[in-house]
Amino acid sequence: MTFSDIKHFYTIVAILLTVTVPSVARAVDLIVEHNPPSDSTHYSTIQAAINYASNVLAAASTSTTSFRILVQADPTPYSEPFTPISNVPIIGNSTFGTFLSGTGTLASLNGVSSVTIRNFTFKNAGVAISVVNSPGTNITNNVFNLGSSGTAIQVLNSSAINATSPSIINNTFYNNGTAISTNADIPIINNIFSSNANAISTTATMTQITYDDFYNNGNIGIAIATGQFGTADPLFVNPAGGDFHLQSGSPCVNSGNPSYTNSFNTGSDMGAYGGQFSDIVLPVVTGLTATLAATATSATITLNWNATSDTQVKAYRVYYGAASGIYNGTQATEGSSPLTVPVSATSETLSGLSVAGPAVPLAPTFISTAPLNQALLLSWTTVPSATGYRIYYSTSSFSMSSLPTTFIDVSGGTVSSYQLSGLINGTNYFVAISALAQTTYYATVTTVLDTTIASNPGSANESSYSQEINQPVGSQQVSTISNILSDFPETISPYPNLKNGGCFIATAAYGFYSAPQVQALRDFRDRYLLTNAPGRAFVSLYYHYGPHWAQIITTHPFLKPLVRIALFPLVCSLFLLKDPYTAIKMCVLIFVLLTPIIIILRKELQFVGCSR
Repeated sequence: MTFSDIKHFYTIVAILLTVTVPSVARAVDLIVEHNPPSDSTHYSTIQAAINYASNVLAAASTSTTSFRILVQADPTPYSEPFTPISNVPIIGNSTFGTFLSGTGTLASLNGVSSVTIRNFTFKNAGVAISVVNSPGTNITNNVFNLGSSGTAIQVLNSSAINATSPSIINNTFYNNGTAISTNADIPIINNIFSSNANAISTTATMTQITYDDFYNNGNIGIAIATGQFGTADPLFVNPAGGDFHLQSGSPCVNSGNPSYTNSFNTGSDMGAYGGQFSDIVLPVVTGLTATLAATATSATITLNWNATSDTQVKAYRVYYGAASGIYNGTQATEGSSPLTVPVSATSETLSGLSVAGPAVPLAPTFISTAPLNQALLLSWTTVPSATGYRIYYSTSSFSMSSLPTTFIDVSGGTVSSYQLSGLINGTNYFVAISALAQTTYYATVTTVLDTTIASNPGSANESSYSQEINQPVGSQQVSTISNILSDFPETISPYPNLKNGGCFIATAAYGFYSAPQVQALRDFRDRYLLTNAPGRAFVSLYYHYGPHWAQIITTHPFLKPLVRIALFPLVCSLFLLKDPYTAIKMCVLIFVLLTPIIIILRKELQFVGCSR
């Protein structure tokens, strides 16, 4: 094959690919904003963007280009009517910040199909959206607040009910003359109707109205079936100020149709701020730190945090107080909690804070210890006024007048347990606990959309609290010590895991740590040996040499029955002390099982002696 033949071959292949491989669809976003740049993708009105898309689509009936009209958020409303075309969605940047207003009818859909209108706040219109014989229309995540003479949505549909009927999902209708006027049975799901003169005006029998809340409407217009709809106050954040986000205690939170969850799949809320296409959740502040500067009479705490890149955020709120989770502080020179901080700032100073110390707290009650490998697990009762606890420990007994120099401070007044690590297995440790109390300030920060609205962390206007930070100031008060307990840390790895030499003689002889004989010996240690000085000395000696002998027993299995025989009298005695009837049966059983072993061992020893 010549070079010319190869060239012609690849030319033919290229032509075939051009003919047979379909073109890749191209999606174009047309941006609407009040002061757009001069190019083919930016427009000052929604209708201008629609006209451009219409011209392009009409010029090439086989065009693979699709359009989406995105309207940028702006406090100044877009005030002009527009006529959507088929298959071109019209979407606001955010329901909370993208406003449409005007006179007459704003959006007129007539004989078109598959149009989506979402994420807008409609204000001051005769009719916000008119839908006439336009199947597949989807109206979602909008707020309609037109006033007492306006109609939010009007649907005139001559076709029979079917899967492409216009749908009205996750909208909020507040203070409208009529929220929905329709002659068709259409899906109306997850909406909130509040303070409208007429909620629904219809001549049709409505069968697809589900998961909606009707509150304080002059006329609902349909029969409310018990359990099918809500009739409670939706608890908007600030309806007079135009914020129809739901407060955290709203009955409409997570009460919508579960098929319409939010983008985080954390619940299905009714209204314009629920569902898959609701406005994004505000970011939670990260990286909060505190720096202290104190004098003998007052303290200054400087808080710093990471800036947010979310352009929706308009400010931060700083909450502080003298108790964890209760941010009602009034001590700072800068003002009472919360303090509003500009979005351009990432720090706030709290000055003039009192450093006066609290009263000396009561001592906690030391409940128990539990042995772990090179550690003890401690448990105690909490003290109401405590901000932390001090754990004293020593290998020698001590008292309040002779406290050891070894201790660990644990932060948090509600903490009631701690694992004391870094100990030596087999060594007896004495432990006591004191409560600590110190004046401490707690702070957290939120991000905010609209600072004119009252504080409400966790609502859609304000993020949840950041991670709380605390800063102790002033002198620390220490209580007397609790009762003193003592215990031995020990390895609790089951046989045959002897990597650390931590399985002891009884465990090695009986084969596993939880054997009843081993547990009986442990009880004997705790009850009768650790309660007196000679017994504790014996236990210390045992813990020192035990791992070595356990290793010998493990590597020479024929020694196990000999050790069991040696321990047999003690184990039986312990069982008798605990439960005489069960113990007798156990002793007889052990004797029966060991008798053949004893006979075999005796013959083996005789054989060894003869062979020598």
